[in-house]
Amino acid sequence: NVGRFTDYELFQKLLNSEYDRDQCLTMPGTEDSQRYAMISFTIAGLTRTIGTHRLAFEYTHGAIPDNLMICHSCDNPPCFNPDHLWLGTARENLMDSFNKGRRITLRGEAVGSSVLTEPLVLHIEAEYRAGVLTLQQIADGFGIDQSTVYKIGKHMRWRHLFRKA
Repeated sequence: NVGRFTDYELFQKLLNSEYDRDQCLTMPGTEDSQRYAMISFTIAGLTRTIGTHRLAFEYTHGAIPDNLMICHSCDNPPCFNPDHLWLGTARENLMDSFNKGRRITLRGEAVGSSVLTEPLVLHIEAEYRAGVLTLQQIADGFGIDQSTVYKIGKHMRWRHLFRKA
């Protein structure tokens, strides 16, 4: 690559340059299905592919503990600005996204794979509560598995329909 930086050299150059700490640092490259920028480099004959955010964190802070992940305060997956990255658990990362309004939980009929409607679920729950039919009989009547009937009856599924106001 005469006259051209390798991806890793470009990454190092960007990371070591003067840049606005408030702005996201990104570089052209391959993004994975979740929009994280990936970089490949070879050291001692071994090629490694890693997210630029993970590499930037390791480059500036050291190894990432196995039980933690790199989270983005900027919510921009291709960003590798070390000032925008923090260590967190999967739960902390998820809560961060909920707190920022980035996660919307679909429930009931809004879930694309749902085969039941709210009125059907309420009917199934009433049949379960009545205790006249077996789980299998209820399931056969609605074309669903008996475990689904059980989970609806115990309010483990479609919970939002059974919450007390």
